[in-house]
Amino acid sequence: MKVVNLTHMLQMNLLLVICNATYAQVDQKDGPHHDSFHNLVTVFVGNTIIRPSGFNLPTLGLEYIRKLNNYIGIGVMAEVEIGSHIIMVDEHNGVQTEVERNSAVLIIPAAFFQVYKGLILSVGYGGEFEKNENLGLLKTSIEYKLYLKNERFLVIPTISWDHTSRFNGLVYGVNFGYYF
Repeated sequence: MKVVNLTHMLQMNLLLVICNATYAQVDQKDGPHHDSFHNLVTVFVGNTIIRPSGFNLPTLGLEYIRKLNNYIGIGVMAEVEIGSHIIMVDEHNGVQTEVERNSAVLIIPAAFFQVYKGLILSVGYGGEFEKNENLGLLKTSIEYKLYLKNERFLVIPTISWDHTSRFNGLVYGVNFGYYF
């Protein structure tokens, strides 16, 4: 019950942050915003919905991006899914077994593509590490940069799709970023 309440509280706070950031956003030009900054570090706060079970897990993370040019960057994402969920594992003889996964840690090297103004698409492949089983993880994301009055600080609403061999996840939340 506490995880569900924490998830709903995070969702409301994320909505308020996005609304406030929209009003604080600096007017963007047609071209890229930051020519002098090449590194971006963000802190992620969000929620992961595991499919098909529907479990909700609060998610925290860090992200580092190095801009290669005005439209392409490379980096790494690290996330922790707080809590546990149960997946059904199909054994070779057709028997289904429940497996509990606790506080998985995700590490994903990724490529980032700025496709239009602040709209970013990213794709990466890494791992989801947990005490019972480690899984390969494909992550695709769509993000939108909202610049604050100080151009080094950003708020970035994010929606991601995570795919493993056992289950999928829908991840949504907000990155709070700093350019340097």
